[in-house]
Amino acid sequence: TTPAEAGMKVKTQTPRLARLRRGVMELYISDHPLDCLTCSANGDCELQTQAGGGGLRDVRYGYDGANHLNSPTDASNPLTRASQTGSRGSSNGEHGNRKITIDLVRLNEARGPERDLLRHFLASVQVQRQDFNGKVLTIREDDLRVMASMFGRNVDALISRFDELGLLLHSAAASGVS
Repeated sequence: TTPAEAGMKVKTQTPRLARLRRGVMELYISDHPLDCLTCSANGDCELQTQAGGGGLRDVRYGYDGANHLNSPTDASNPLTRASQTGSRGSSNGEHGNRKITIDLVRLNEARGPERDLLRHFLASVQVQRQDFNGKVLTIREDDLRVMASMFGRNVDALISRFDELGLLLHSAAASGVS
């Protein structure tokens, strides 16, 4: 990666980048468990959204044969360090339905560098879901992974940090964390 510098001109939308993005998405899809119709994230899946937004309708690499579904996560790049294989957290479904409930009232009272970024992200989740009760918001596994990436942590470390900040509404059923 090239660090950004003052005066640098960056193009984010070019035909070459569109081809590269499509190729990467094809690789993601070809190495993804094909259980979308039975997956709890179906219809609310970032991978589906990105593939559809990029116009991906088929994959050149096929779905059969060798894949990386059971391989360890590559942590060499900080952008993928918090990622895990599969839309449900791991290829075997471990922690697949994990959810936490954020106390939005406490978040508004919180102090710290994470607060504004977290508030912005959660507001986008509320808009997407049309969920404006204003007091609590349940965060699903896929959104937990996105937030973990935003904060440079893994999901467990992120949940621990939210707990330290007093943002978790504690209930074993609500949080999915024991």
